[in-house]
Formats: sequence, C-alpha cells, structure tokens
Amino acid sequence: MKLDRLNRPESLTDMAYRELRAAIVDGRLKLGDQVSELRLSQMLGISKTPVREALLALKREGLVVIDPQRATSIFHIDETEIESIRAFRELLEEQAARNAFAGDTVAFARSIGTVMEKMSAALESGDRTEYRLLDAEFHDVILSYGNNPYLTAAYNLIATKIGALRTRAQDFDNVVNNSLKTHARLHSLIESGDVEQFCKLLRLHIDNTGNDYLKWMTSQKEEAAEIT
Repeated sequence: MKLDRLNRPESLTDMAYRELRAAIVDGRLKLGDQVSELRLSQMLGISKTPVREALLALKREGLVVIDPQRATSIFHIDETEIESIRAFRELLEEQAARNAFAGDTVAFARSIGTVMEKMSAALESGDRTEYRLLDAEFHDVILSYGNNPYLTAAYNLIATKIGALRTRAQDFDNVVNNSLKTHARLHSLIESGDVEQFCKLLRLHIDNTGNDYLKWMTSQKEEAAEIT
C-alpha cells in the first residue's frame, strides 16, 4: 500500500515572514521605519509570537534591525553599502554568466527570451510590480544557468535588499525604460554567443543600477529637507 505524503500547513510565522518581507520589498514598509510587534500583530490579525519569530528571521537576512534598548526598525542603507552590493553583484553575476555561456546557450537564450517577453508585456500594461518581479527573475535565470549552487546561495544573501532597492529606484520612468532596453541587448548578446560583450554590458548595467539607487537616496534626502 502507498500513501500520499501529507503537506504540512504553512505556519503563522512563515506567513508573517512572507508578508513582512513582501511589504519591505514593495515599499509598504519604508526603509528606516520603526515597527512594533504589537502594531504588526494587530495589522496581520495574529498574536505577537509569530511576528517576533518572523522579525528574527528577517533580521538574519539583514532586512530589520532589532535593538533591545530601542525600537525594531526596517533596514536603512547608505552609499557605502550600495557600493558593496554593486561590487558583490558584479563578481557573482559575471561568473555565473561565464558559466552559462560555457553551457547550453540555446536553452539559456530561450529562458531569458521568455522573461523578456513578459517584461515587455508588463511594461506595456503599466504593471510596474510585475515588471520588477520579472527584472529579478531575469537575473535569477543568469544565476541558475551559472550552474553553481554556491554562487546562487551567495546571491540570495542580497537578493531581497536588491528587490527593495529596485522598487524604490524604478519609480522613475526613464530608469524602467532604460532597464528594458539593456535587458533586451543582453538577450541578443546571448543569442550571438558574445560572452565578453555580455559581461561588459552586464557590469555596466549593474553600475547604472547602483547609480539609480544613489539618485533615489538623494531624492529622499531632498524631500526630507523640504519637509523640515
């Protein structure tokens, strides 16, 4: 006799973690904002215990800062950390890309092409949220075809922070339009098999993305100065 394996229902902690993580990425929770277990538990309609456990998990990802002497807050990022993220991305994504070009480039190009089609459709429909998710998927494909689980694991250390920054930076129309053009060019370079030009453009793309984050930070500082 064979029995079907039972699926364990998702715990309240996992549900709270997923929702809070999504709120940080999509901007519902602002960077640097203070949060309380009580308020979050009331908003989520659950007790404080799973919220506390979810916040601890988010702390391990660097997404929240828990200070026993002060309030818990969403992570705050500065210029130095943005530069560190940019350098780290370049190392990981370029190596993954070189690995991918050494493998099945036809399948690689096809997978990237599928994402590109969805990105174009999302932008045409004005769905910025979907576009941002697909932007992340584009880079995930590069990592997956890099065929090195350690590269992927290392990238996952910063993936959520990148997603949170992407949400903020892509509020500007020119950023999104330039992003789509660059991703399309990267796709064409996979199809042509030009690994050196691909890596060169990928580095430039990551540099430009870092600059977009810095411009967003400058805009936030200017808005705060106007308010005060």
